[in-house]
Amino acid sequence: MLSDWLEKYYSDWEGGTMIQAVEHSLKKWIGLMPKILKHFGLAKNYRHIFQMGGKRASFGILSYTCSLCIKYHDETKRDDCEDCPFVLKLGHNCHVYYREWKNTGNPEPMIKALKEIKDEISL
Repeated sequence: MLSDWLEKYYSDWEGGTMIQAVEHSLKKWIGLMPKILKHFGLAKNYRHIFQMGGKRASFGILSYTCSLCIKYHDETKRDDCEDCPFVLKLGHNCHVYYREWKNTGNPEPMIKALKEIKDEISL
C-alpha cells in the first residue's frame, strides 16, 4: 500500500542540515527500487508511483517532494540549483539521474550519486 511505503520511505521535509536533506532524499530513492515498489504493491508511471488495484492512490516524485529542491532551489539565481549538494559536490545538478529514473524506472544512478554526495559531506 502507498501509505505503508510513505511511512517507511518518505516523510514531509521538516528542514535540517545538508546531510539530513541528502539522507532524506536517499531514503526516498532507495524506496523507489522496483523490487521495493513491488513489495508494497506499487508501480511507477512516468513521474508518479501508484497503488495497483483498488483505490488508485498516487505520489509524485517531483521537486516539491525532494528535500534538496525544497532546501536549495532558488529561482532568483541564474542557476537555480547552484546551492544544491549535487552542484557543490558533483559539479552538476540531479536532472540526468532524475530523467533516467523517469524514463526507465531505474533509481540506481540517483542512489549512487546521493551516496557519493553523502560521503563527500561526511569527510
